[in-house]
Amino acid sequence: MAAWDEVADGVFQRRYQPLDVSVCVVRGSGGLLVADTRSSHRQADEIRADLRELGTLPVRWVVNTHAHFDHTFGNARFGPASDLGGTTAELLHLGRGHTDNDLLVHLPASGVWFAGDLVEESGPPVYGSGSFPLDWPRTIGQLRAGLRDGDVLVPGHGAVVDAAFLAAQHEQLAAAAALIVELHAAGVPAEHAEAEAGDRWPFPQGLYGGGFAGAVRDGYRQLSDLSPQC
Repeated sequence: MAAWDEVADGVFQRRYQPLDVSVCVVRGSGGLLVADTRSSHRQADEIRADLRELGTLPVRWVVNTHAHFDHTFGNARFGPASDLGGTTAELLHLGRGHTDNDLLVHLPASGVWFAGDLVEESGPPVYGSGSFPLDWPRTIGQLRAGLRDGDVLVPGHGAVVDAAFLAAQHEQLAAAAALIVELHAAGVPAEHAEAEAGDRWPFPQGLYGGGFAGAVRDGYRQLSDLSPQC
């Protein structure tokens, strides 16, 4: 059974099914910050019930790491925002990747980052729902530049990871972007790209519908947008 995992002092993660969604909580002196609210009012009510395990403090802030349904559709079940109290949460947009609205929550005092779907652990990064494959490596590079020794990251789906995991995923994202650029430059049509790429795609296929085909579609769209118009 899922339970709250204390990532750092007063910082908690709980993984919910379906989709292995991370819900994160910061406990301040005056209330709770909740990052991401799942897919529905019913699922949000489950979060609210589970929050009783952390005490009686009210939810003061709700932050969404990005706008996809599995992270936001429970928002209405939480009250209006006010001050967190006793600690600092930085909200950072470092660039595009999984979406054009990826938001990181950084807790400087705890060395914890809520990364949303910019970082994935329980499966490969999900492309294809308005993603930006060519920008994603640059955005992760910005994140890596901001890490301090000992910092940890809570991905949008999966277990807590460290800087070494992020570095390895950064390398894969960069390889994926380079492959898309290469195929596009060679004039390979999107529908033939997978066969042309062979085994060079750096991520396993077939998970969450966001593998090679979605990455190529979104990457080719980016490259077309960059092409000079006649």
